[in-house]
Amino acid sequence: MIVERIGSRRVLGSSLTGLAIVLSSSVVLAQQPAPQPAPQPAPQDQPQQVPGQQSAQPGQQSAQPGPQSAQPEQPAQPAQQPRAAEQQPGRVAPGQEDVQIARAEPPAAQAQAMLTGVRVIQVKHDRVGEFEGLIKELRDAIMESGQQQPGFAAWSVELGNVNTYHLVMELDSFASLAQMDQAPMEPVEWANWLNRIGDTIDSHTVIVGRMRPELSIIPGQEQPAPELLMLIRDTVMAGKTREYETFIRDELIPALKQANIGAVYTTELMFGAEGRTWVFAVPLQGWQELDGPSPLVEALGQEQAEELMLRGDALVDSSETQMLRFREDLSVQPTL
Repeated sequence: MIVERIGSRRVLGSSLTGLAIVLSSSVVLAQQPAPQPAPQPAPQDQPQQVPGQQSAQPGQQSAQPGPQSAQPEQPAQPAQQPRAAEQQPGRVAPGQEDVQIARAEPPAAQAQAMLTGVRVIQVKHDRVGEFEGLIKELRDAIMESGQQQPGFAAWSVELGNVNTYHLVMELDSFASLAQMDQAPMEPVEWANWLNRIGDTIDSHTVIVGRMRPELSIIPGQEQPAPELLMLIRDTVMAGKTREYETFIRDELIPALKQANIGAVYTTELMFGAEGRTWVFAVPLQGWQELDGPSPLVEALGQEQAEELMLRGDALVDSSETQMLRFREDLSVQPTL
């Protein structure tokens, strides 16, 4: 369960997907504010909006093979209505109290969904160097092609199922899945490259996940690319998905915020993995962040932290954890 892994900072072995979250965690989510409700006409005796005043926006998500992440444009921001706390005492129009509360906190569930395509590649143990050389060839071809390419970010598994790589691309829609197979080389050269890299691979899985910003902890400003990424994969018990979502939203995320966990990116896997699978990505700046006491125990106390873990474990069939390292030498920025 995610609480157990983050809360006690334990690193267990092996999961294989999920990176559906991080590569653009510091950029994309910052550009994805939750939609605001339609403006309501203010009563004549209410104070007017202060020019430029806006509500705080949610923060920011990850990587892929062959091609990398395209950033969605920031939607237009509707004007914010005066908050309920700013009403003059006794001057709220009848029936307006609930409207003011709704305007003050727009439902996080309305946040725009984000899709990520992930290629999880298991490389033959004696062909790792050749595989990485071919990925660098692909990166160079994308950079030199002059074509519009989505790019990709590469991560290698450090603890868990080693010799495994996650190549991650952000998707605007399911229609953009075709971008994952764009050829940045001439047809004959591309066919030759595919044959050569195929000889280095044991298995290749394509996964699509949907980012859930309303169930995440997203920094309010752009963050540096993390050196490491802790991936925690939960498989939820049949019939418990709604209860699990409620637990994440109402108990886990508030507890992690209280424990000063800086970022957790939550992705619900949709295709290419077992059903009811969720992945949590926790960016780390180095191995030293795994040392020290549990932040959850420090924040909640031993007894409350253990009770929280048990409530989460009761909703999960299985949970796996792995550590990934960002591979800038194998990644390429989009050329869109």
